[in-house]
Amino acid sequence: MHDHESAPDLASFAIALADELPGNWTSEHQKHAHYPDQFARAEHVWDMDLVAHAIAEHVLDQDAVLTRDDGARLYVIARPRSGEEFLVGAIAPADIHADAFHAVREPDGIAVPDDPAQATADITNDLLPRYEKALAQVHDNAARLTPAVPPELVVITLSGRDFHVTKPDRADAAQILADNGCVYDEDHDAFMLPGEDTAAQAEAIQRAAAQLVQLGIGISVRLPQTKPAWTPPPSRPRPSRLPGGDSPHKKGETPPVGNRADDYGSDVEIYRKPLTDTIYAESPTGAPEQLLALLDALGLERKTTVTAGPVYTWHEVPGHLSEAEQKQAATRAIPSLLLAGYVVNIPDDLFDPTAYQEAVAEIRKHRHPTAAPPASTRPAPKAPSPATPARR
Repeated sequence: MHDHESAPDLASFAIALADELPGNWTSEHQKHAHYPDQFARAEHVWDMDLVAHAIAEHVLDQDAVLTRDDGARLYVIARPRSGEEFLVGAIAPADIHADAFHAVREPDGIAVPDDPAQATADITNDLLPRYEKALAQVHDNAARLTPAVPPELVVITLSGRDFHVTKPDRADAAQILADNGCVYDEDHDAFMLPGEDTAAQAEAIQRAAAQLVQLGIGISVRLPQTKPAWTPPPSRPRPSRLPGGDSPHKKGETPPVGNRADDYGSDVEIYRKPLTDTIYAESPTGAPEQLLALLDALGLERKTTVTAGPVYTWHEVPGHLSEAEQKQAATRAIPSLLLAGYVVNIPDDLFDPTAYQEAVAEIRKHRHPTAAPPASTRPAPKAPSPATPARR
């Protein structure tokens, strides 16, 4: 809901707050041209109370981020439906493994008055001590983490019309690439599959990926390295509330904001919503029923939200599973999706190497190595566009 017609001056308040807070702080104010823009700035807000609710339920035309010289950050917005208050929340460090946040209580944000001096006192005495305690716990947890050892990984990168494939260590894997038309480039110590015939190229790379999966070798498909400014899909409306004040989605079901599969040009994006335990498996807007049904069959729960405009559909790993079981369930789905010719991305912190190998072994028991379905049977590929590096 849009609640900012009578909002106080956020930019001026944030600058005054940066001057008043102890330490050296800078303020960065930003207005949002489109509703989804607010989520990029708010992705790592460390809150499960007032601030998180405001971000999820309201259209925020602007926000401000205060940054201390040691990297600590605060997120500031005008409090929805209030012309005299602001909400201030902590921002979690973005470069720390998600497991480091386990069992660390969120330093939930607070409401402060439109008075920089009083707001500074409230933040200094309440929010900052809890924020600094949580930061210390997370950094301590991160120092104790032992990184998992993944299986051998072959990286397939689309560059222009050509696919570039890292040279695998195993000779039989290298032979698979050669058998499917990949040419070894000694100068770059990598294989290349030219794209003169894009249909044949798509079939060949899918067939090679499926055969590598049969060997227990992980596949990472990456798009070009640079991602342009994101433009939100025109079909995504601003959030609204139904008569009676009910949220447009089912109680207990929070649809993902934006669509990562649309953003990255992939078929399935597996990721954990920041600072929650929910693992999403997100497919592109308008994904075919063939893909959605396969995700169902792989044990992922289909979620649907009906709005006055489009119908949103996504999948989640069952929430009743333990944290380890959720990672295993997400990882076990990958080989079957790859064999069906889909492009799947999953971050390293959700990837379970043992579960991946077990899923591959299970596939071997029940089917002979076969080529992936031809390109005509899978969703029409999107035109290549720059994106951030895709994950496994």
